[in-house]
Amino acid sequence: MKFAILIPAIIGLMASSALAKVDATNTEMAHYKVTITNLTMNQGLSPAVLATHSPAYTMFKMGEPASPGVALIAEDGMTSKLAEEIKNSNAADSLFVGMKPIKPGVSMVYHIKANPHSLFSAVTMLATTNDGFTGVNSLPLPAYATRIYVGAYDAGTEANTENCQHIPGAPCSAHNVRVRAGAEGTIQHHPGILGVADLSKKMFNWENPVAMILIQRYN
Repeated sequence: MKFAILIPAIIGLMASSALAKVDATNTEMAHYKVTITNLTMNQGLSPAVLATHSPAYTMFKMGEPASPGVALIAEDGMTSKLAEEIKNSNAADSLFVGMKPIKPGVSMVYHIKANPHSLFSAVTMLATTNDGFTGVNSLPLPAYATRIYVGAYDAGTEANTENCQHIPGAPCSAHNVRVRAGAEGTIQHHPGILGVADLSKKMFNWENPVAMILIQRYN
């Protein structure tokens, strides 16, 4: 049995990380450097979950309900449920679970080993939102390099109250608090921070894209 081992490095932020191993059924493995850059002014991104996998697995899809794992990322930045879903899919050849957030203007770099025929997916929460997240689903791994700019999504599992009693990210600090009434029900483009309650639109709103993902193969 062979395993893909993922080792993170960080630009502008020193952090420890959790490594996860997933059985790789293909013997041909390639090495990639994945860079995630937070492009927002004041929205922190939660620890990211990254995976490479076959087409049998879908991390998220516009217009469909978020999985319980993606919902917990979007609502509270909690990674364990999504990692469990990826492992249980039996479709992944590598999995990375971050331990530290990505601050505004900061890039985080991960060195991963994966089947070159796999697809790449990743999600991370926009921390000062009710259930906002960003990421990419089922991106083919490049022969050399690929760069994409990603916007913000609404998981559709909470109402966008913008009330600090319901939001985990700074300046709020509420965890495990959900407002289900008024939730969209499916993943949609996020409307942004509108300034309807505790959050300042000027301070915490964003213009898409909110993150850049760069994947480079180096063997």
